[in-house]
Amino acid sequence: EKLQMKYTVYNGESPIAERENQPIEVGGKIGELYLGYIVRVYLTDGTNKSQDSVAVPIEDFGKPAQPTIQIAETATEDNWYNKVINVTITAGTDAESGANKIRYEVTGAEASIGNVTTTEGTLTATLTINTDGITTIKAYTIDKANNETETPIQKILQKDTSKPNAPTINVTDGTTENQATYTKDITVTITPGGETGTIQSGIKGTTYSITGTNGFTTDTGEIPSGNKVVNLTQDAQYTITATTKDKAGNETKVTKTVEKKIVIKNITLEPTTAILNLTTNKTIQLTATVDPDSAKDQVKWESSTPGVATVSQTGLVTAVTAGTTTITVKAQDGSNISKSCTITVSQWSTWSYYSNGEAIYNGTSPAILRSGPLGASDPYQTQTVRFALQCAGKSRRLRSNRPLFLQTIWYLVYRFLYKW
Repeated sequence: EKLQMKYTVYNGESPIAERENQPIEVGGKIGELYLGYIVRVYLTDGTNKSQDSVAVPIEDFGKPAQPTIQIAETATEDNWYNKVINVTITAGTDAESGANKIRYEVTGAEASIGNVTTTEGTLTATLTINTDGITTIKAYTIDKANNETETPIQKILQKDTSKPNAPTINVTDGTTENQATYTKDITVTITPGGETGTIQSGIKGTTYSITGTNGFTTDTGEIPSGNKVVNLTQDAQYTITATTKDKAGNETKVTKTVEKKIVIKNITLEPTTAILNLTTNKTIQLTATVDPDSAKDQVKWESSTPGVATVSQTGLVTAVTAGTTTITVKAQDGSNISKSCTITVSQWSTWSYYSNGEAIYNGTSPAILRSGPLGASDPYQTQTVRFALQCAGKSRRLRSNRPLFLQTIWYLVYRFLYKW
């Protein structure tokens, strides 16, 4: 009556503490045991102990499958990450006693360890790697018989969130450096940036891009080693960009804008004098030749007296009222080079005064001039004069032996009558 039957459960040679020296009634059940355990039964009176019964093995010596490791983020082609890494470990399968635990080891960078959870029969563990560095994760599956994965799964994760040093862009015309505007050919030198931080994934490379106005062909490419040197000779506004990227995908970009301005060397203008009238000849096209030709759009046309004649930005002059004005075409590049044309505008059209068939004057001014001797000591009194007055295509002629001063009176009368 004082005897008790007890049992001990062993895992190999080691007793399982929670199942050690447990009493059991004759014929009773001792509960669920895992495969791979050994049960030994004995009698005791509290002081003395009988010999153990024959060991009864419950066999499961198979090793469970390796767990799997999934990473939520995508690594670069060089197997680096530049953000927080979220890791999920899923237990491998075991066909006998079944998976029971996940054991994992994390070395290297600091990691936040989450809970081991079971969802719909799947055993998982989560890790979050927050700091830069190289982290090694080893994971094992343990089954209910305490068998462990023979070879753990291993994952090495590399994390670098430090941006590399910025590349440099240097611009010079041989005299000055890094100005906003140049008037000579310029040379651009791009120097790649270097790595920073205690954890360095290494520089992947540096790319560059040069775009420009005025039809400049975009220049882009990689800088495999050393510096990139580009000569810019075209007059344009340029945008230069350089980007250095490391193997973790971090990048640093710099941009510089510079302009190579067109410099006007000379301007020629044709004609430099012109006469217009308000009836038959109200416009004239002036032609400016700019050296170099590429700067032809960098000039401005002006009229000193727009009330007499106006000028368009293509050099077309239009008469407005009688008078004189100066038309100027001027460089807008700061060189102050300019050329001018004098424009005279008359109210009437041409009139002519002849003596012995020889042209004395042909113009738009009412002044009376002569171009040669009339062959007499007093030509104004003795010469036969033919006066021609013309307006808007209509002619009026006078033939008279009267002195020239009388012809002038007739001219003024005709001008009044025909409103010339």
